[in-house]
Amino acid sequence: MLWACLACLAVLKKELMPAEEAFAAINELDTVAFLQYIKSQPIQPVRSAHLALLSGNFTEAENILLKNGLIFRSIMLLIDTHKWNRFVDEFSLGV
Repeated sequence: MLWACLACLAVLKKELMPAEEAFAAINELDTVAFLQYIKSQPIQPVRSAHLALLSGNFTEAENILLKNGLIFRSIMLLIDTHKWNRFVDEFSLGV
């Protein structure tokens, strides 16, 4: 239980190394892999957006990407999270 609390607090404070250690301690290997993926991203707004997504704040993640002109990444976020209706609403191609 203590590791789970530490993991959540580390994510909220955007401390990736302690978060990775804590999630590993509670065998959340998918989350550990996602944190490693976040750390590998070379663009800071992309890292911030993925951390927002990990925190459960999808709208913030999308806004970070759009605010920084990362439209393709925003589209991929919508597709990866199966937000089909939002994708159609946001990026209507006039079809």
